[in-house]
Amino acid sequence: MLLAGCLSLVAATVIFGSLSVRHEQQYVRLAESFLNGKLYFISMPEHWQDTAAYGVRHYWPLGPLPAVILMPLVSLFRLAGASFYQGYVSVVLSLWTGLLCFRLCQRCHRAKAESGWLTLAFCGSSSYLSVAVISMSWPFAQVIAIVLIFLALHEWLGHRRWWLIGLLIGLTATARISAGLNILLYAAAALLQAREQKSKLVLSLMAGFAVPMVFLAAYNFFRFDSVFETGYNYQLPAPGDFADTSLANVIPHLSIFLFGLPIASDRFPFVATNPFGMSVFLLSPWLVYLGWLKIDRFSGLALINCAIVLLAVLAWRSTGQLQVGYRFSLDFLPIIVFLLARDGFGGREISAGFKILTVAGVFSTLYFLKSFIEMIPQG
Repeated sequence: MLLAGCLSLVAATVIFGSLSVRHEQQYVRLAESFLNGKLYFISMPEHWQDTAAYGVRHYWPLGPLPAVILMPLVSLFRLAGASFYQGYVSVVLSLWTGLLCFRLCQRCHRAKAESGWLTLAFCGSSSYLSVAVISMSWPFAQVIAIVLIFLALHEWLGHRRWWLIGLLIGLTATARISAGLNILLYAAAALLQAREQKSKLVLSLMAGFAVPMVFLAAYNFFRFDSVFETGYNYQLPAPGDFADTSLANVIPHLSIFLFGLPIASDRFPFVATNPFGMSVFLLSPWLVYLGWLKIDRFSGLALINCAIVLLAVLAWRSTGQLQVGYRFSLDFLPIIVFLLARDGFGGREISAGFKILTVAGVFSTLYFLKSFIEMIPQG
């Protein structure tokens, strides 16, 4: 009953929150531009400071895939004379993510109740709840990337069509480029296959990955005359950001990732969300159970992959401000949950300790989410 109640509470929060967000709809504006044959904003979105000014035009430095997905719906709503919002798609994708996580855990031979606890840990006791609820453009891109990461994991456990895994991770990169680094896990796994299959599998994987990347390179070139320029070099840094992406940023950002604290509040319990970033353990104390993970060759590769993705996001010039917890961790957190379902808890059933920490994390996440919503513009 506790598990069902927590899952229902999380689902209700996602539905109500996603359908309530009406601001920071940059991907809707970008979809409108695409429908008019333009790669730049034909109408200036909110928070224009986050656009990339190049010449006299303003572009969106984040990946284009979310806008491409929205194009048919934006067109349909426009014909009907109605306004479209990212939350309409975000709520569907977020609920689907919960189902994908649950089914993935079941495919790892976890019972329904165990799969439910792991799903609650990811969806309700992590930064994922905030990106699912607050369907502004930056979280919306992460919701799409996470769906694709879970689909790739399902394909790995299923038919294992390497070209399709590569395609899914390539599409992930067109939503969030750092999340596309998860291709390293599958490339390493392909290299560990039998010698006579190795070259064929790697080629198939990278061929699938290359298709979206070629389109992304062309998208960059037609906007900025460079296949490598996404627009971030033309975007104004936010207050508190570093000037450039650099390995020198890793240590200060790692300290926030591990030890970042909330800010003081004048209301009980006298703490509130620090939107600059907070420790992942404040929202996800269940992560301590990684210490009970059984390490085999694949899980070792997966952890190295997660460490590389983490290193990349820590080197980024920003912590990902306007967030609950440390939302960049979501670029690899689906793989962590997969590993816990596959090899966690010493090969035994999920422990009572994990359940207690997950429930504590759910209420911590909900509290910090509430305090965060009070900080952002409404309407």
